[in-house]
Amino acid sequence: MLKQSELQKESIVTISPGVLLLLLTVIVVGSALTYKVISGVKNPSQSTSAAQISDVVTTKDGKQIITVQAKGGYSPRTVTAKSGIPTVLVMKTENSYGCERSFRIPKLGVSQVLPETGLTEIDLGTPTAGAKISGTCSMGMYSVSIIFN
Repeated sequence: MLKQSELQKESIVTISPGVLLLLLTVIVVGSALTYKVISGVKNPSQSTSAAQISDVVTTKDGKQIITVQAKGGYSPRTVTAKSGIPTVLVMKTENSYGCERSFRIPKLGVSQVLPETGLTEIDLGTPTAGAKISGTCSMGMYSVSIIFN
């Protein structure tokens, strides 16, 4: 007959390394797919209507000014501008706390931390027709492209 103490022994559930690896893989892939689906949904602030385009690219004192909002990414994500005109990129932040504040344009050697709230001017020079200038956050999660015609 079994003693009372032998009946009360705890049983420990063990998981083989293969099952654990499979479980972790399912979690990681599921998370990646969820992120892809969520990030693929257009955020209204990311879309650019015809009315908004005039606010994004303006001309003042012979300079072309491109204004991009940096909050939870960059908006708009793609801008078309005129070539052959001195151009300034204005990064506008308003209560921005994410990695979008760490802005880089590798092609131009630009790397700076944007303020939480404010305007930051970046001289893009006088781009030629067909030029494309791309900026990203330091993590590469968010990007903006400016195409010059």
